[in-house]
Amino acid sequence: MTAAPLSLVADIGGTNTRVALAQGTVLLPESVRRFSNAAYAGLEDVLRQFLSEAGNPQVGGACVAAAGPVRDGVATLTNLDWTIDGAALARSTGAATVAILNDLQAQGHALGHIAAENLRVVIEGPKAAPGASMLVIGVGTGFNAAPVHDTPWGRVVAPSECGHAGMPVTTPRDLALAEAVATAHGYAGVEDVLSGRGLERVFAFTSAEAGTAGDLTAAEIMAASGAPG
Repeated sequence: MTAAPLSLVADIGGTNTRVALAQGTVLLPESVRRFSNAAYAGLEDVLRQFLSEAGNPQVGGACVAAAGPVRDGVATLTNLDWTIDGAALARSTGAATVAILNDLQAQGHALGHIAAENLRVVIEGPKAAPGASMLVIGVGTGFNAAPVHDTPWGRVVAPSECGHAGMPVTTPRDLALAEAVATAHGYAGVEDVLSGRGLERVFAFTSAEAGTAGDLTAAEIMAASGAPG
């Protein structure tokens, strides 16, 4: 039996890019690599290094999921000064077929195809009815969520940038927090409190409330809390 051709897949966040090879629909776990975006000028440099370290395998297709809006096949990352288009992806991988998705869209299409050992129940609840709508939520350097709908014509994952929606304010303390984080770009968005960078702003706010200095990075805050980074 002829082996399925290799494909390159990548998940591009605001801080890190993870790259791997897949054979057909099977990800090759030993091929997974993580790269710090700050060390590279753009995605092309990351992919060329990955392929070089992997022995320059021939890949028939390349698909990347980017943490930012994708319009007309071009991704602009929300929290990183990178722009990704199909020509650059083909040039850096040599793949004849390329695709660029928003990262939450990619995760939405993955629902139902994830091995049970890679899933963990956070809150027990009723089992969803077949064909019920679902929601994917991504919390990293930024924040986003996207609805997932299974229709008779196939799965639809609507692109979303809901992290930029206004932060809900229901109490005087919420208002004080909103006013504190709004200094970043003039308004308080959901991403300003529910994300890696949001963690930094909430920490600074609560430290100021307590009368202590609070200017730590998200990584430092996580390390100090004893949680895995």
